[in-house]
Amino acid sequence: MKVIKALKSRLSKKNTLLIQNEGGHISEAGFEWNSAATAEEIQEFEISNQVILPKEYNQFLTISNGALLFKNIDYGQWGCNILGLN
Repeated sequence: MKVIKALKSRLSKKNTLLIQNEGGHISEAGFEWNSAATAEEIQEFEISNQVILPKEYNQFLTISNGALLFKNIDYGQWGCNILGLN
């Protein structure tokens, strides 16, 4: 989870980051982080759904129980939605 922690450390106080697209346009991307899931919540989810979550996803949940990454601030759309336990 070094990548997520490094990304979070680069964000502004408003949870934004300046990015440059392939055409050279610079825009501001937003990030929305949920509260971390507890080990008990993760275990309860796995038991009730009869699944074992991948190790990397389990680690992500302990940082943020779902998130919206790289949301376009100018238009309020797009982004990468990583689902949480709910």
